[in-house]
Amino acid sequence: MDYTLQLSLDCYSKPDRELILKEILGNIEMLSYLSTEISLTTNDKSLLQYAFSSYTTEIKPFAEICIFNSAGKIYHTSHYSEYMMISFKEIFRTINAVIKVDRHGELCPANWGPEKRTITANAWDSADYILKELLS
Repeated sequence: MDYTLQLSLDCYSKPDRELILKEILGNIEMLSYLSTEISLTTNDKSLLQYAFSSYTTEIKPFAEICIFNSAGKIYHTSHYSEYMMISFKEIFRTINAVIKVDRHGELCPANWGPEKRTITANAWDSADYILKELLS
């Protein structure tokens, strides 16, 4: 796998964690298609039943998502309070953006989605993007 999606979910209640884990298990094929493996770090021993989980003694007051490449470089990190659920739509959008940047050297603006245009790293393309996408 080229990328790792590392999750820390311990701040959520047990029912919320179960919802998220159900979503993870339902999207494993999509993550595999994106060449991304899952790593769940937890201090809740009941979550160690999953092959992608590992135990940590660290207690975080927030949920965390990190996306690493195979060399261990962090491409993205997000933190969520216990009152804000993780969005898998946003995770997939972010992984697609990481792939665009990492493999193709393209830039993904803040409002970017897989169906939207990226920007190459030259001034003319950036100006064209601003004129066509942001000012129209």
